[in-house]
Amino acid sequence: MTYSVVDFQLLISCFYIEKITTSSFILTRSNSVFDHDKFWEWVMDHSDPVYVSEYAAPKNVHVIMAVNKKARLAATGDTHSVEKMFANDAGRKAMNG
Repeated sequence: MTYSVVDFQLLISCFYIEKITTSSFILTRSNSVFDHDKFWEWVMDHSDPVYVSEYAAPKNVHVIMAVNKKARLAATGDTHSVEKMFANDAGRKAMNG
């Protein structure tokens, strides 16, 4: 089962999705390549608030929060990144009241 075949509207009125990797080679349980474009289209087309924790998203997705992160890796040294919380139009509207 994938996100494209489940009628989420019957289950819940708000979504929070932990970050997904942006690699185009990530396989789903069905061994098919994860379709990031389709995923972000689903996020933006959804009428209920959808929030996604990720490092990057398409330009039409709203950034509602950003957190600087530092990872200590013994082999390569420290790395710095910015993890962001993105929202669709309904999510941004819900955050702004």
